[in-house]
Amino acid sequence: MTRIGIAIVIATLLVATTGLCIYYQLSTKDTNPKNAVIKEALRVCTQDLNILANGSTIIILSNNQIEDVKMPMDVAGVKLQVLSREAIDAKSAVDGPFLYLVFDEVNVYDNTAFISFDMTGLFDSGFGGSINLTLENGVWVGEGGLSWIA
Repeated sequence: MTRIGIAIVIATLLVATTGLCIYYQLSTKDTNPKNAVIKEALRVCTQDLNILANGSTIIILSNNQIEDVKMPMDVAGVKLQVLSREAIDAKSAVDGPFLYLVFDEVNVYDNTAFISFDMTGLFDSGFGGSINLTLENGVWVGEGGLSWIA
């Protein structure tokens, strides 16, 4: 009887531990690949964006390309703030014109992704760029960056 009782306790612990591990993996898995893609795109161009940041914060226009994305609060020490068009217009009326980031296109496929963006808000020109990403061993890796748009 004692051996059976010990076997039952061990089996129960194994089942419970396995169940908790599976639950943890499923609950922490990011089901929206756009979250990782946007974060990697921001990481790739953070150095360029930091130079252009309004103070120490990059303002990002909220639009349909990122409406279902969990935007990070900062990337590599650069703070990010997502604002609506109305909020950007109100801030510009108070503080004067400033550059803000606009995601023009965010396309995620099975193993590749493409993001195009521009920084606008001053004069009639700005900066823009694109990031091409590939999925390597479960991690999105990108290359590209900003360039001048006349």
